[in-house]
Amino acid sequence: MSKKTLNLVLVIAVAALAIWHWGPYFLITVLAISFLIFFHELGHFLAARQLGVVVETFSVGFGDRVYSKKVGDTEYCISAIPLGGYVKLRGQDDSDPTLKNYDEGSYTLLSPLGRIYVLFAGPFFNILLAFLLYVALGYIGVEKVSPVVGYVLKDSAAMEAGIKKGDKILEIGGQKIQDWDEIKKFVGLQSTDVVIKRDSQILTLNLTPKIGETYTIFNEKVQKPLIGIAQRGSTTLTYENGTKIDAKSYKATIDKNSKQLVLEGTATPNSKLAVKFFDDSTKSFYSDENGKFKVISDAPMQDVEYVTIYNKGFSSITFALDETIKASKLIVIGLEKLITGVVPIKEMGGIVAMTDITTKAASISVSVLFIIVALISVNLGILNLLPIPVLDGGHIVFNIYELLFKKPVSQRVFAGLSYAGMAFLFALMAFTIINDFLRLSGVYNNG
Repeated sequence: MSKKTLNLVLVIAVAALAIWHWGPYFLITVLAISFLIFFHELGHFLAARQLGVVVETFSVGFGDRVYSKKVGDTEYCISAIPLGGYVKLRGQDDSDPTLKNYDEGSYTLLSPLGRIYVLFAGPFFNILLAFLLYVALGYIGVEKVSPVVGYVLKDSAAMEAGIKKGDKILEIGGQKIQDWDEIKKFVGLQSTDVVIKRDSQILTLNLTPKIGETYTIFNEKVQKPLIGIAQRGSTTLTYENGTKIDAKSYKATIDKNSKQLVLEGTATPNSKLAVKFFDDSTKSFYSDENGKFKVISDAPMQDVEYVTIYNKGFSSITFALDETIKASKLIVIGLEKLITGVVPIKEMGGIVAMTDITTKAASISVSVLFIIVALISVNLGILNLLPIPVLDGGHIVFNIYELLFKKPVSQRVFAGLSYAGMAFLFALMAFTIINDFLRLSGVYNNG
């Protein structure tokens, strides 16, 4: 069996295994991730061509070439592994950092600013793609939880103001509220008017938020002004000391007959746990010697009301810009939390986690898929700008050095850092893949 045939058989076997595990939606994930990487490389391709650099190869996919056709100086290929693609410029080869080519149309002949332009184009195209996906989402519509109160906490600001279960929040401080997530944007320390809809009545209540303890998306405890309400279906699961249990370590289902909420998962073995259900009831229970637990609510689960938010016309542009900026900030803050130890390294995800999340998103709806793909695209763009040799950001730093000091980094330093960067990225890739399998198999939840 030839090497090409063996590689093809291996690709088909891995794809079959993935489809068996994730189902047919895995194919949508393959297309989505491939397009993200393809679009990144398209940025490099167009920028290089604009500056007169010869693009020797533009491949859709990696590995052995299934089909190729040469047009002008560029060989366009379809390769066996349909995950992204790559471009090969004359005078540049990541596998050989020492390569220099002074022929006409070579990347080497570009000025430092020209090289920076070509390098930056790839990450920029990823961020541009996210922006375009958010524009499309504005027209498709995003389904969000309606601002209907699921329950009111005892002795809370909401209870004192007279807010009741089932009230729909319409305005806070004169700002219209369309979905549940918008509520926290307009809650401050100052007293404010809250407009609600109760049955067929429109009421205005005065509310003074209270400082309380809550958690950030990175599971950090913070003090902030709170109203004291929760959406329908809200449930909090913690250890006895109040530490939240990672939502990824358990699943929530609703019994078809009783409509009761069932929480089932794993935690630290023989631990005392506590759950606060959507109806404000609480239960204490223990995980077994293997860390497994199961707890059922006494009351039936409430139906969660959803609303579809549209942003069309010019508002689609402002919506897309805002979401792209928020996604970029989220990635940067996430990196900072990872470096400072707030987020443990076991939470780092690689291609397996990305595939798992994207496939699940594809099975829910087009809008959820677009949201996840846009976030991954921003992630790909930001991470490629990190100053790590081999990545676009690392090459940009080398060219900034040349721009400032009027001379390139020495060949020895450049080659050494490049090979070190390769080794680091390969090690990181291996670590995240192992990490993904350990997390998905529940190993981290048992220790």
